[in-house]
Amino acid sequence: MVEPLIVHPASCKDCHKCLRECGVGAIGFKDNQVWIIEDKCIYCGNCIKTCPQGAKEALFEKKKVESFL
Repeated sequence: MVEPLIVHPASCKDCHKCLRECGVGAIGFKDNQVWIIEDKCIYCGNCIKTCPQGAKEALFEKKKVESFL
């Protein structure tokens, strides 16, 4: 399975805002870093909007989809 979101570990500053904002509990935390729990993620984007460091981004494959069309 392809990750729905990319987390940039160097940018994550351990603020826990994304953990509090995720309504489905799709963010894990260990060793001062977060990661996306793929099986739980509903792709709402709240963690991206909430992160003050911009440590998360959506993984879009727009060019790949356009090439198939």
